Amino acid sequence: PRAGRRQHARPFKPFTPEQLAERAAAIPVISFPDLPVSARRDEIARAIRDHQVVIVSGETGSGKTTQLPKICMQLGRGVAGMIGHTQPRRLAARSVADRIAHELGQTVGRERGQVVGYQVRFTDEIGPTTLVKLMTDGILLAEIQSDPMLRRYDTLIIDEAHERSLNIDFILGYVARLLPARPDLKVIITSATIDSDRFARHFGTWEGTPGSGRLIEPAPVIEVSGRTYPVEIRYRPLGPTTPSSYTSEASPAQAEKPVEVIETTDVTESGPMQLVLEDPDDELATLGYGMGEDIDVETAICHAVDELSAEGDGDILVFLPGERDIRDTEAALLDHLKGRGRRAGDDKGARPDDIEILPLYARLTAAEQHRVFEPHRLRRVVLATNVAETSLTVPGIRYVIDPGLARISRYSNKTKVQRLPIEPVSQASANQRAGRCGRVAEGVAIRLFSQADYLSRPRFTEPEILRTSLASVILQMASLGLGAVEDFPFLDAPDRRAVRDGVALLVEIGALASGEPQERRGRGDRSRTRDERGTRDAGNARDTRADQDASGTAPTARDAEQPDAAPASSQYRLTGIGRDLARLPIDPRLGRMLLEAERLGCASEVLVIVAALSIQDVRERPAEHQGTADASHARLADPHSDFITYLNLWRYLAVQARDLSGSAFRRLCRAEFFHYLRWREWRDVVGQLRQMARALGIGVGPVGEPSTGDVVEAARFGGAQDAAVRAVLAYGQGPASVDADQVHRSLLVGLLSYLGSWDETRRDYEGARGTHFTIWPGSGVSGHPAWVMTAELVETSRLFARTVARIRPEWVEPAARGLLKRSYSEPFWSVGKGAAMVRERVTLYGLTLAADREVLLGRLGDLVIDEAVAASRSHAPRAGSLEALAAGLVSASKDPLSSGSFEPRHFEELAAAREGTTARELAREMFIRNALVDGQWRERHGFQRRNEALVEQAREVERRSRTHGLVADEQARFRFFDDLIPEHVTSAAAFNRWWKDERRSHPDLLIYPASLLMPREATSGEGFPDRWQCGDLSLALSYEFAPGSPRDGVSMRIPIEVLERVSDAGTDWLVPGMREDLLTEAIRALPKGVRRLLAPAPDVAASVARWIEQAGDQPAEAVVASADAHAGEARTGARAGGSIGKRGGQKAAQADEPDPLSLDAAMGRLAAWGATSGRVSTRNSPAKASKKGAQKA
Repeated sequence: PRAGRRQHARPFKPFTPEQLAERAAAIPVISFPDLPVSARRDEIARAIRDHQVVIVSGETGSGKTTQLPKICMQLGRGVAGMIGHTQPRRLAARSVADRIAHELGQTVGRERGQVVGYQVRFTDEIGPTTLVKLMTDGILLAEIQSDPMLRRYDTLIIDEAHERSLNIDFILGYVARLLPARPDLKVIITSATIDSDRFARHFGTWEGTPGSGRLIEPAPVIEVSGRTYPVEIRYRPLGPTTPSSYTSEASPAQAEKPVEVIETTDVTESGPMQLVLEDPDDELATLGYGMGEDIDVETAICHAVDELSAEGDGDILVFLPGERDIRDTEAALLDHLKGRGRRAGDDKGARPDDIEILPLYARLTAAEQHRVFEPHRLRRVVLATNVAETSLTVPGIRYVIDPGLARISRYSNKTKVQRLPIEPVSQASANQRAGRCGRVAEGVAIRLFSQADYLSRPRFTEPEILRTSLASVILQMASLGLGAVEDFPFLDAPDRRAVRDGVALLVEIGALASGEPQERRGRGDRSRTRDERGTRDAGNARDTRADQDASGTAPTARDAEQPDAAPASSQYRLTGIGRDLARLPIDPRLGRMLLEAERLGCASEVLVIVAALSIQDVRERPAEHQGTADASHARLADPHSDFITYLNLWRYLAVQARDLSGSAFRRLCRAEFFHYLRWREWRDVVGQLRQMARALGIGVGPVGEPSTGDVVEAARFGGAQDAAVRAVLAYGQGPASVDADQVHRSLLVGLLSYLGSWDETRRDYEGARGTHFTIWPGSGVSGHPAWVMTAELVETSRLFARTVARIRPEWVEPAARGLLKRSYSEPFWSVGKGAAMVRERVTLYGLTLAADREVLLGRLGDLVIDEAVAASRSHAPRAGSLEALAAGLVSASKDPLSSGSFEPRHFEELAAAREGTTARELAREMFIRNALVDGQWRERHGFQRRNEALVEQAREVERRSRTHGLVADEQARFRFFDDLIPEHVTSAAAFNRWWKDERRSHPDLLIYPASLLMPREATSGEGFPDRWQCGDLSLALSYEFAPGSPRDGVSMRIPIEVLERVSDAGTDWLVPGMREDLLTEAIRALPKGVRRLLAPAPDVAASVARWIEQAGDQPAEAVVASADAHAGEARTGARAGGSIGKRGGQKAAQADEPDPLSLDAAMGRLAAWGATSGRVSTRNSPAKASKKGAQKA
């Protein structure tokens, strides 16, 4: 059965009595071969029968992997439930199943009667009578989803636990929690090198909380020796008595420890394997091959090969950190051995003493990897990565060369990427490597580091859970309702920063949200319609700010500096997206891409890309044919996107597989450097994901590809060579294919932490959180795109981006709404838009997506301005600043082009003098002040013109009456509009929409009432004529109230042609409305002695003005007579005042008397009035006072 047959674990159904009877009858006759485990099978059986957990520590070759399931079957296990046997790798699961079945005289299969089966990612060979089930640990994890109690098993064997992978640690923690609820379940933990005491304590019997209470009894540990030969250890450091530059320092005390023989029972030295040390006083052991001089690793390996070649026959296994190191060492050896060195497979004409150099690493083709198992006649030097340490047993190895280094996958809490740095291996790993040469005869292992360096290293390799991203583990735990990661019984509790980063990633992709954890949904809740999921996805586009950590959004840069402040994972709940992602057996980022692709209508294409990213690259690049392979692959490369290149590869291989026979297609794969088995795996993963996607309601189907006719057409016009390539490229760019932008936007939601913008100064890409990376040289993306996203950031010699695509920065904001950080300038008024604006800067993980972008202030909504920050400012508000705006002072800018300076800060830090002011409230206030009150916008509504005219009329009255503050100020007019304009109106566009409907029912709603413009009683306009009558001329008058200005007061406009006809007669009296002010100022201009008699001047002036108004046009004699009647003894003065001519311009009787219309005559009359009213003392002569005052005036 291939892909699609079994996509995820089926729900467990208990066996019926008939099935149980059939399974019991299927138990075969069990025999045990002569292996170390077989000799102790009775002791192991008793431990399994009497204890729930048993730990078996045995060396490679002890038989524990194949014999433990048979011991369990002898105890009757496997009938009520299967014996589940986990392996870390698929190849191991298949080979172990075959071996056990062979020892039982059966074959692996699903047929009735066969008791051994296996299940790996794409193959399910489990039948009704299967008693022993071999599987990868990933399969067991997937089954926990549908069978949390693991009812289908009565025994679990967790093999290779020493590897401490993330899956193994999670399984061990889950089983530890499950055991009290499953007392019938037996668990056996096996390993080659294991910290037995630690496992025994973890799975022991505790009083109180396991791990923190009192240990009552540890789990039993059974140590089994392996069948190995003694191995001599030789130390050859790269420098004198010091470790290599790659390793950590060792203390001199450690270097001086004499160690002769490491006995068989110390698990730190690989258990029972004998590791015999050479003479520690040997010069090579202290000085190295350089004899006191530092040398590089390649040179040391060449010397070690020479030394071991002289020891005798046998192949040499060299451990190296990576593929590049293998290529460098291969070149160095070929150069060092001269004519004796042979490349892999090149043994024609070879001499007996020639040496074949054989690389072994994961990227080699299957045929190249299989060479290591083939018979050969030349001595071999196998250059391998640590895949040969435990996963693969290379036959014929007598010697090992160990530089003591390996690439260890390690998650960087700083950069949030998975790194592959070269690090020293642990003591257990070094011993495991040395043991590779003790399988067939006595061996020699040369370590290219000092003994002191070895003793300074950690005993065991650090568990993966302490050095990797925990996103998948946290997601699975949330899906299973296992509570907080911090409370889970891991053997090694993960670092809090790693937990925080895993939670942050899941929040980033929408799998987790803040809030109380929800109860796990039943199976019936898992099926949702597409509409429901679309609503959920839309709701996931949160518009909150990234710095609102208390609300559960992604942690910010501040959190990275304060790891202890990270919230517990239990504070988050699983979202609908998270539940769907937990059901997909791929990385959460990749699963999120698939869910987004369904929304954008490109799920089929993205599913193919996601499958490609989850497996090893289908393209091969043999060391001896790199150029040819690169040229072959470049035909299908897309210059803008490596992701689209995957689609081109898929279509091309699918077309060739369709049009060619099976053997012809395999030949094509070899010729064009494609890995046929990886292509089949890619196809299987796609089939598996399709079925699982359909179960989630995602509509996926086959990816479109060119037809046979399209290929024929391409061959007809461009030749048969590469016709399929041309047809595929044309199809991808044609209308039948989905838009590449939609594909990239779907991928983007899962890669928000993997973006980069080109930094011209540093000539590399600036990534998230201050990282810098370059595009992997093997990428097909050309040039230096301004923005890129990458599927993977890996740090080797530097930080490289693998699988890259160009993107547009405007795609990022909709995909990362809840993760963005926004900062703003101070608000300013835009005349063109008729709204308050701010300049916005948008960043994501430190990357600037937009800078200096103008946005409406009103769109910031209910964001409250921080009053505390505003109060902390002690300086006076700057004109046009937010303080001035909020306080109701001048508007931000009278200049339509002015926009204020950009001073980036969080909007909460912008000062405000008003408590609780929100961005929307401030935008509305600025709109009312600038648009409706000041008229600084481009709209011209009828009420505006009417209001402007009314305001001008009121101001004219104010100017003529020379009364400051008579007209309502801007604040009063603001309050008028504030009472009428709805809360949502913050811009010209919003106002126009509202006013369009409102004016139909209330057309005069926004017209200023008279009581608003003239709140105080104003002088009648009758005293301020618009024209001055001068004889038969009517001259225009204008009024200005600007003290100190030459135009202050009333001005007469005289046409030049009538200037000679104009007389100044009467103009010194100004206009009637100014008479009271004129009189007041005239009194104030009198000598102090006189002025004191007329105090207070304004009251006297008002009385005089009324008197003059009452006198009207009466003859001067009548006025004087009235004054005489009241003055008594002052008739002389009164006659002097009354002798002035009539108002209207009568000539005086005597030539030396002043003009009766002059100011001097008026002051005389004022003195006369004063005498008659009793306001002037009789001791002073009114005539003299009048005359003196007139002279002064």
